[in-house]
Amino acid sequence: NGSLSDAEEDEVAYILNLKESEEYRVITFYLKSENSEEKFNAGQRWEIKFTEKEIARYLPKEYIYAYTNQIVYIHKQEKKERQQEYRKKVEELQQHVQQTLFQRKVDVEFQIGIGKCVCGYHNLNESYEDSRMAIKYIEIFQEVVGDKYKSVVDFSKIGFFRIFANMTDKEQ
Repeated sequence: NGSLSDAEEDEVAYILNLKESEEYRVITFYLKSENSEEKFNAGQRWEIKFTEKEIARYLPKEYIYAYTNQIVYIHKQEKKERQQEYRKKVEELQQHVQQTLFQRKVDVEFQIGIGKCVCGYHNLNESYEDSRMAIKYIEIFQEVVGDKYKSVVDFSKIGFFRIFANMTDKEQ
């Protein structure tokens, strides 16, 4: 999120085997409680841990970090990987996890924000902010596309909505 010094980033990158010359993107998984508040009870917090384990079945767990109602994943962009194909995989993961939560009678919406692709680990904070912004605008995006179940948003595909990125009043 940009809170580390360059030296701290270098140390973490070394531990995680992240390279300055590689391309990465941050994907934020977000569990939105039914009451739309950020307060999660003990059962819901347990479900976040369960969700983290579900995600780790599909993605390398050393690049997954969970806190509160968010799970953050650093994805290394492969040269031959097509963005559209990867997005489809992320959408399938979202549907699987949402269905699992529904079957477990957990009253949360599982949302995913995909940040832009950045070169090097020093720029991960930009991708992280984009992924968070994508989640922030999911409800508006759902209304515009007419699909209230659309729960995966790629910030690079938001288009003109970016002009609203710095607005704090949702109604405005």
